[in-house]
Amino acid sequence: MLHSTDWASLAHAYGPAATTADDLCGLLEEDSEVQAASLGRLEMSVLHQGSLLLRDRARGPVHCRDSPASAYAGRSRELFPWDDRRRLLRAALLEWLGEFAESAAWEEQAPAGPQDADDADALEAVRACRAVRPQIFDAITPFLDDQDETVREAALGAVTHLLAADDLADRIPAAADRLEHMARGGGEHRERVGALLTLASWGRDTAMLLTDD
Repeated sequence: MLHSTDWASLAHAYGPAATTADDLCGLLEEDSEVQAASLGRLEMSVLHQGSLLLRDRARGPVHCRDSPASAYAGRSRELFPWDDRRRLLRAALLEWLGEFAESAAWEEQAPAGPQDADDADALEAVRACRAVRPQIFDAITPFLDDQDETVREAALGAVTHLLAADDLADRIPAAADRLEHMARGGGEHRERVGALLTLASWGRDTAMLLTDD
């Protein structure tokens, strides 16, 4: 994907996306500072203030998948001064993918109104991102069982946003079984409550799942 994409033909929040491939490669570096800086730039440029902004000026496809999150094992110090968390980089990446899924679903059911050329380009980019949600879901699901609780929590958030899409509704039963196991497990209270809230949003009976005093 990195080598086959004409990144110079793409645009993000700050203009041409020619260096985006460098930031994607930076996620695979061993230096955690390089990893964090690369992810920070991707967060600011591709998903800018909640808007998906990587799009082809020629209205071509947008590539938003094939990220080998299992490779990201280094600790990451966030690039932003207002976020001082230290966590596994894969947790930060999963959180970012969850935000991507949430943004891609924005106004998905709203009827399309009159559009100018820029609006049409932006909508096409969002539709391209929506089209790869099944692949992203398949890549994220294994992290619900990660040994690190911050990774599991980030994966849960991403799965919740992804399964809000109608085209992924058939994945809910299997995901619900995993979340019920998570809710009954020995994880942190916050993690189990997150699983319960998601299950409740799917119409599952959660009355007997949380037994904390």
